[in-house]
Amino acid sequence: MLKKTSVAGAFARKEEYSYEGKTYSADIQNGDTVTILNKGDIISGEFGEQYVFSIKTRNGDKNVALNQTSINALIDALGDESEQWAGAEVKVSTRKDTVAGKRAIIAYFHPTSYALNEWGDLEKVEHESSVDSPKKAGNTDVDYPEEYFAPTV
Repeated sequence: MLKKTSVAGAFARKEEYSYEGKTYSADIQNGDTVTILNKGDIISGEFGEQYVFSIKTRNGDKNVALNQTSINALIDALGDESEQWAGAEVKVSTRKDTVAGKRAIIAYFHPTSYALNEWGDLEKVEHESSVDSPKKAGNTDVDYPEEYFAPTV
């Protein structure tokens, strides 16, 4: 059985904010690398049980509730025991979406072997090749599918 607890401290913000008259950039932004500082806790929140971890951000140590997609990616890379995650550096990817009828910025915490795909879903990616994608001569802004260059019979 898991013990439910509460956490002390501020939660990481995904947008610029002011505190005590000073303006801060967002604690976490797309492309950041953050360090997981603890094994996490389970807390009861507005949306049920949440897995909350402390992370080191650009503005100091903050708390963050990890979504299940982030947890799954971290389990794949770091193991299924969150004690093993403490000290790990992970990437942050964000996307804007509507959740429960409200606009929100969703943050994903993941190893570098994961990225958001063209639909905004987090997925494992293959190591990038040193060979560029095929491009039509004279137009370096357009990527064409491999089938475009396949020989015709």
